[in-house]
This record gives sequence, C-alpha cells and structure tokens, in this order.
Amino acid sequence: MSKSLTASTIFIIASLLFTTRVSATPPRPEISQLENIEPSKIYFNNYTTSSHFTAEVTPWNLSYSTPGGWKIYFISTYNTMLCTTPSNIFALPSTENIVDRGTCRTLTSPLLNSTTYSIASTLPLWRRDYYGVFSAHLINSNSTPTIYTINHGEAGSNNSNMGEKLPGCAPLPDMGYGELSCDPNLWWGSYNAFISLSSFPFNTDNLNAPAPEHFGPITWPSNGYIESLNGGSSYVKATDGGVRQPTGFVDHGYLYVYYEDLSQGNPALGRGPGLKVIRAPITSQGVDPSTFKTYYNGSWTDSALPLGFALDQYYNSFSAKGGRSSDILNSPLLSVGPTPGSGRSDQRKIADVISFSVAKVHNTPYYIGVGFDISVGATLRLSTDLVNWSAPTLIPGSQYDFWTGSDIQKTPLLYPRLARKSGDSNEVIDANDFYVIGTQTRNIPGSFDQKLVVATRLKLTLPDSIKPGDLNGDGSVNLLDFNLLITKFGNPYTILDFNAIIGNFGK
Repeated sequence: MSKSLTASTIFIIASLLFTTRVSATPPRPEISQLENIEPSKIYFNNYTTSSHFTAEVTPWNLSYSTPGGWKIYFISTYNTMLCTTPSNIFALPSTENIVDRGTCRTLTSPLLNSTTYSIASTLPLWRRDYYGVFSAHLINSNSTPTIYTINHGEAGSNNSNMGEKLPGCAPLPDMGYGELSCDPNLWWGSYNAFISLSSFPFNTDNLNAPAPEHFGPITWPSNGYIESLNGGSSYVKATDGGVRQPTGFVDHGYLYVYYEDLSQGNPALGRGPGLKVIRAPITSQGVDPSTFKTYYNGSWTDSALPLGFALDQYYNSFSAKGGRSSDILNSPLLSVGPTPGSGRSDQRKIADVISFSVAKVHNTPYYIGVGFDISVGATLRLSTDLVNWSAPTLIPGSQYDFWTGSDIQKTPLLYPRLARKSGDSNEVIDANDFYVIGTQTRNIPGSFDQKLVVATRLKLTLPDSIKPGDLNGDGSVNLLDFNLLITKFGNPYTILDFNAIIGNFGK
C-alpha cells in the first residue's frame, strides 16, 4: 500500500471515528546518572577581561551542522556572540576553548552604551540595557531558511548592565511606579524584563549573515507592568521584574516559548506569577510575532500581547494586561521581599521554577523538560503534550535552596538545557544517554571568578506501559492514538506508526 493511499484511507476512517484526545499526566521520570556534574571541555570565557565572552546563560546549540561539520552556538550575557566550532562542547580538548578553536562575532547588543547614554530615556526598553539570545530555531520563511531567536531584554535606570563602563545612572522614563534617586542600590525598583523575537536569513557561512530583524516583544506580563490605583492618579508596580528567561521549542507546526512571568495579580484569574507558555503557528511565511497565544485553563486563549499593542507605541501599553495564563507546572509560590532598594515595603509571590527548557525524547511519545527550582535545584519532568507535566525529579548534585541565602550563581546547572550526546541539538535527546548542561560561577585561584559551562550525563528509564503504537503515552493503543496519527501523519508519524497501531490495537 502506498503512503499516499494509506494517508488518504486513514483520514477517511478517522473522520468517522474522531474522538477528543485525553492527555494523561505522565509519571515522574526515573533517571540514572552516568557522569557527575563536571565542567564541560569548552570554556567560553577564558578571556575574563572581556565580559562578552562570559557564558552567563547556558549556550544554545542550533540544531544544524555546517557542510564541514562545524557546530553553531549562541553564547549570551548582556549581548550575544554567534560562534562556530569544529567540535561540540563535549568533544573539544580541555586545553582549548571556543574562542581559540572557533570563530565568533557579535550578533546582538543592548542599545545603551557610551555613545547613546545621553539619549538613554528614548531607547526601546525591551533591548536597552541587556539583549541576549536565549534560544534559536531554524525555520523556513517564504522558502528561505531563517533563524528565529528568542531574546531576553532588560531595562533599569539606576544600575545598567553596562556597569562601570557608563557614568552614574542612565536616565529612564518614569513608568508609573515613581522615580527613584540616582543610587545603584535602588536599581531593582526600576528594573523590568522583556521577551522578544528576531530573525535573520540563514546560510552555511553563518557568521557573515546579515544583522537580525528585531520584531520586539511577543508576550507581556499577564497583569501588566504597572497597575493603576485611585482612578489612575497614582500607580504601583504590578510585577517584580516582568517576563524573563525564555526558551523556545519547535513542534508540530508551532513555535512554543516557555518563560517566567512575575505578575502579581490574581492567579485564579490568570493574572498571577508562574512558569508560563505561549505558542505561535509556523506558516509558509514563517512566524508572525503578533500571533502568539497564551495557555490558560487548558486552552490556547488570549493574545499574548495587550489588545491594540503597537511596537512604535509600546510605552502606552505598560498599564495594559497581557493574555490570561496558567502556571503550567503548578509549582509552589514563594513569598519574597521586601526587596532592598525596590521602593516597596510589601512581599511578592514568585514561582519556584524560574527557567524551563524542553526537548523531544527521540522515538517515544514523550517530551522532557528541565527546570531550575530555586528551593530544590535542577529538575526533570515528562509530558506527552507540552503543557501537562509530571512531578519533578531532582538531578543529583544540583541541589539548591534559595532560603539558605547562598549565591545562586555558584550553584551548578543554573539555567539548565538538555543536550544530545552528540552535541548537535538542545531540542532532541535519546533516552539512553543524554546531557543536562548549565552554567556555574566558580572562583579560579589567581583569576577572576569565571562562569563555566557544566554538564552531567544521564539515562532516562521510560515507563513500562509504553507500547509500540501508544503515541500519546496513556498505556494503551486505541482510537486516541489512531486519531493522533491522522492529525499528525507525515509530521512526525509515518506508515511505521500506522503498522504499530494496527499490530497492537486494543492492547
């Protein structure tokens, strides 16, 4: 039977037998550790006097190798370096680093610098003080291979990320929560984070690619950046920092973005803090930044951006609310504050999970997510649908407890990512042997503190209930799997999956 005939036949049958897929919450992942947490064999910042080589955020590997086999990495601190290297981060000799062995160029930088300091208050806040690529994805746009980047941006008036390179405090417009005096200790009171999208055409000589096109924010705090009081005559800060630490994931025709929302509204109304997810469809034209939807109470409901949002007038949207959204991990909410220098005397709630990154477990119905839980450490969770996740499993050696007051930057596996053993993807792993990578600040005797890339090798034991043909991971092969095959036939399911369902139907 030909593939086209099979697909057509399946579609006709399924149209008669269509049922709603029910997602079962997977069991907690079982892991065994193949190697303890150790520095990887690639150091991104041996040049300690040049902060832009510091891997503050875990490097992101583009799921593509050049014709010569070189790997492409995005390395972010307050700006982003785009680097290529002939080997992956687990294979380079320990005496070499990506700057010595590979080639790097600056891809993105914040707009605030010594030249623009005098006009700081006019710069777009979403890429003013900090502008780093946190993940990157190769997607066709108008038949042209295009790299889309998910960016984390920051703005703060009293302590810019440019540090001592700029004189004093950088002026920032009053966003409604009161201007603070020019004191570096008061920086948190004027800090906000943003999540944006950029793109640039891809070619095999990627370091000569054109500068990215910056589309601006793609999501907004569910409770807005500021909240009106007294009929609008005064304001208080509605978030404790905005939206931050995003990671993207491409699956079944959508670009997903996971991030932390620090909103201080009512969680029951979709306005509270938590680990959130948005997604946008991937069309023949690529990704439209205005089409991201929030996930709320089991559905993709609201626009992630405020109603009427316009990039050239984004400042007018600070008191507007983003889409309603659910904390998909249902992690504990922790009471923190008052933050010194914030100009506030109240406590706020934050989610225990501050970052989350996802990969597909190859040849299984499972996705695996790695998070950083600030009262636990680096954790793993399983899912079959990208929104319903299992209970967490702690990665040995990554323990961290926010309440001890220890420096979070010195904990291992900060901002963790998943990585294939071959080092060629952060979005697909093999269950029997894969890495979790992160960053850690360590004191190097006779040198400055360095942020190292650290890694641990793990093996994932999948539940015994998985059978060939059980595409949704609910423990049986039935019409739900048949329907899933129909809707996703050709991407990623094939005739082999059809044969597995037929051979195991009802088991």
